[in-house]
Amino acid sequence: MDEYQKRAARKARNVKHHLKHFENRRGPEEHKRLKERARQRQQQTGKGSRRRRREWDADAEDLPATERMSAWRDETGAAGAKGRAGAGRAGAGGAGTVAESGDGEPGVAATSDEAAAHAPIVVGVARGRVRLRDTEGREVDVPLAAHLAAVQSSAVAVGDRVVLEGAETEGVRVGEVLPRHSVLARPDPSHRGRERALAANVDVGVVVVTARPLPKTGLVDRLLVALQRGGVQPVIALNKVDLLEPAERADVLERLQPYRDLGLDCPAVSATTGAGIGVLAACLAGRTAVLVGHSGVGKSSLLNALVPGTDLPTGAVRAGDGKGRHTTTSSSLLDLGDGTRLIDTPGVRAFGLFRWDLPLLREAFPEVEERAAACRFSNCRHRAEPGCAVRAAVELGELSAARFASWLRLLASFEAD
Repeated sequence: MDEYQKRAARKARNVKHHLKHFENRRGPEEHKRLKERARQRQQQTGKGSRRRRREWDADAEDLPATERMSAWRDETGAAGAKGRAGAGRAGAGGAGTVAESGDGEPGVAATSDEAAAHAPIVVGVARGRVRLRDTEGREVDVPLAAHLAAVQSSAVAVGDRVVLEGAETEGVRVGEVLPRHSVLARPDPSHRGRERALAANVDVGVVVVTARPLPKTGLVDRLLVALQRGGVQPVIALNKVDLLEPAERADVLERLQPYRDLGLDCPAVSATTGAGIGVLAACLAGRTAVLVGHSGVGKSSLLNALVPGTDLPTGAVRAGDGKGRHTTTSSSLLDLGDGTRLIDTPGVRAFGLFRWDLPLLREAFPEVEERAAACRFSNCRHRAEPGCAVRAAVELGELSAARFASWLRLLASFEAD
């Protein structure tokens, strides 16, 4: 017997030994019962994928912990559990089974709107844990199930509705995330091809820019593409207008005119003086909104102005360049009690887009696409091609030069990926 055959025989003996130990530990009758139950489940559901077979094996374990709820879960998650058990669930598993949405996202279960309205909402996220709030305003920290913790950056975000699982004696955990109707997300720099969700189930995305320093529209345009992809209505808030001299105001407001021409609300506000806060509040009334933008643009200050008594930490403006300081380190949700919810997010230096966002440029820049129809060549890239109607419109002042430059930068970034 050569060395290869010896290793193979030794491996076979080890496997047989472990299997024998497993059967003795469980008992032969118990082992047969579990195998028969798994076989019956497979016949009822079909062959399925490896993921489903893993779920069948998990169900065969018949762990009683996934059948029981703690007192807090009974009060806050009963509707979600009912929705999960109904015909609308997306996965094949029973209680505690991880469902899969139509997008293949792990840990997302289908349920009814009524069930989602009574499910706990995520108001804060930490590593491996979330902070939940129920319909009565009570909050509690709950750990994530292992399958959610493994993909936490994309699977769970502030604003998500969740379903709990587990027993009071063994600890309650978040077992499922209910389907989202919208999301603000960007590529996860740590995992190529995976998204990092910043906020979920939001109706309005407030892109906050500052009047001083002058607003940078490059990030604004990227955020508009991301909001459009996620099904979120954009609003652009020009903050710190109290820092402007009367002669500067018209020039700064003119920078946002291309967005007003697209039909977007662009209120000019001041978190310090309260100017325009009522206009912004009217845009957000009765809806869930997320505030996004560069660090130091005054998102937390705006929240303090919109919700008196909140007292979120803010940083003073730097004397040298008039920029604010980074203060928010994680997303959080504030509930105003009248159906209005506001989500504060950490400031971003840059905002990446997915390669498959390229078709959204046509919708995010309708003024460019409208004039592109008159170009001499149907595949005109609007760079150096002769007969380009888009560049002609920019030269005539009919099309914003800043918007066109932003369009070119976005197109170049997509082509570079």
